[in-house]
Amino acid sequence: MLPTTAKPITAIIKEGHGVLSIKADANVLQASKKLRYHNVGSLVVMDELGVVVGMITERDLLNKVLAEAKDPAVVLAKEIMTNGIVSIGPQTPIPKAQRIMAKHNIRHLPIIEDGLLVGMLSTRDILSYQLAAVKSLLKQKFGMGEDLDIEFPDMDG
Repeated sequence: MLPTTAKPITAIIKEGHGVLSIKADANVLQASKKLRYHNVGSLVVMDELGVVVGMITERDLLNKVLAEAKDPAVVLAKEIMTNGIVSIGPQTPIPKAQRIMAKHNIRHLPIIEDGLLVGMLSTRDILSYQLAAVKSLLKQKFGMGEDLDIEFPDMDG
């Protein structure tokens, strides 16, 4: 069994890995540029007080702006964001986070503690962690080494 059963999501979130956000009144063009510049798939949308009010994903841009031929310089983040976001706490076990993501058909899950946004979990984070766990297990049990690293490089570089 992989070591994902008991560990909280804090085991897979990198330190200093900030969460990207955008103001609710920013336009979608600004959001798109921020997504591209940082090479991420989602942004948390914040109100003027810094409270999380929604999320914008690449899927939102595609389905709610491009597919409807709307002008991204005119449409605001708050007009296309997903409201009522699903979130988890930092001590949520990895398998529970996976079930939440599957149940809600989402790829990004904000991590909120004491009402503050403290991180973001993505399916890529989980896959990267699981790949590292499998590689570690194979190295320990079967003495597999460099060949394994060449065949299955780490996902984060």
